[in-house]
Amino acid sequence: MSQEHPVMKEARVKTASGFALICLGMFLMVVALTVVCSYIFYVPPQANRALIAEFSGKDDGLTDPFIVKDLWEFRWEHDGRIKRISWIRDDGLKDILMEMPGKPIRYQGGINYEKGGEYRIQMEGTGNWTIKVYQF
Repeated sequence: MSQEHPVMKEARVKTASGFALICLGMFLMVVALTVVCSYIFYVPPQANRALIAEFSGKDDGLTDPFIVKDLWEFRWEHDGRIKRISWIRDDGLKDILMEMPGKPIRYQGGINYEKGGEYRIQMEGTGNWTIKVYQF
């Protein structure tokens, strides 16, 4: 014969609707906590970065050079089929920032990069594109 603790016996959920109400209550508590925290710890979207350069073009293209310090962000938007996004540094070093073999790169996105210097961005694909470079 098993003995149950009296408090545990009372804490059981006895119906499916009781379980659903408990789940709904917990969900609403998480939503309320998220909303409250978003107001308490609000950070403006661009408070910690400054726009350094902005470029736009169509199809394959190479931006003008821009200079950034360590810790910068590169963001893109396009309306076509971009296959590859690369950077070329002033010392001739080239690296791929984003490539999606067999399918196009998503229409918007961004990448944080650590090393500063003078860079150019190379876009390969079709359609209009915009590039924004931010310094942290």
